[in-house]
Amino acid sequence: MYRGGLYTLGILSAVVIAIVLFTATREVRNSIIIETALETATHAADHTPVSPDGPVSNWAYSDVYTVEEDTMVTNISVRMRGASIDSLHHLRVLKMGQPSAICGATTHKEAKEIYTASRNTVREDGVFTAPYGIPLTKGDKLFVEFMEHTLAMPHGPGDTPDAPVLVVELTTATDRTAPLEFILLRLDDTPCSEPAKHQAFTVPVGPDVFVRKSSEHEEGSWYVIPQKGVILERGVNTWPAKGGGDIRVYRNGTLVDTFSPSHGEKDWQFVLPIHHEPIAVEKGDRVTIEADYKNPFDQEIVDASGMFGFYFAPEYPR
Repeated sequence: MYRGGLYTLGILSAVVIAIVLFTATREVRNSIIIETALETATHAADHTPVSPDGPVSNWAYSDVYTVEEDTMVTNISVRMRGASIDSLHHLRVLKMGQPSAICGATTHKEAKEIYTASRNTVREDGVFTAPYGIPLTKGDKLFVEFMEHTLAMPHGPGDTPDAPVLVVELTTATDRTAPLEFILLRLDDTPCSEPAKHQAFTVPVGPDVFVRKSSEHEEGSWYVIPQKGVILERGVNTWPAKGGGDIRVYRNGTLVDTFSPSHGEKDWQFVLPIHHEPIAVEKGDRVTIEADYKNPFDQEIVDASGMFGFYFAPEYPR
């Protein structure tokens, strides 16, 4: 099973500046390595406290890697050269030209997410034990999306000493037999609409905990299980620095999982847990979520995040 940094595509409220110095893909034995770098060292955003993210972010996209044989991903390792991993906002690994399971008929029809993570979840490798793996087919085209968003203290580590280089390594094996499907639910004021990268909701001003829930009319905030199987590794995204709290997961209206953020080693670090215990599901089961926010500011939070990513596997005969 997966044992690491699943999840979190971050909420994108910033003005985007995409600068790429180089990208590189290469294959070593049973491994695909994709590197993406920014052109220069970056200066930390210092907007506080209402907008700890700051208004500017840097984006890069890797070269496209073409898969050379049918295989499965068994391990995902992410590291950063030239900067702290805390300079990461989020990353995604995608298959080009394939629709995502969520919003795949509209805004996400050209790129299928197979892995996504933020600085809050990326510190551990992602490991899938046999018989499971993320399937890749010969000819699949992979690329990585990298958003850098270095924050000034007290919200982050400050300026990067060198140009950040994101390195994603996918370890593969050909002996896995149980394919995993990645599903990413999100609470969104503009579900499945352009711009596809803005997946956020607004939290009003007030002292009470605001609870945002999946809605029947909010495509992308719920998922109907297609066949009997199991939900395996899973995680969430919220922004604790902006008041994000627990995220709860429901199966047919019954609570089955709760995720609570905690502080990391540094003042600016938060940890969002990864859960591994299998959840058995049946065809037609409806998965929904809800997220808590307590607004610490005197104005609305316009880019709150409530996301739940999980790997689903059809029932595997033993």
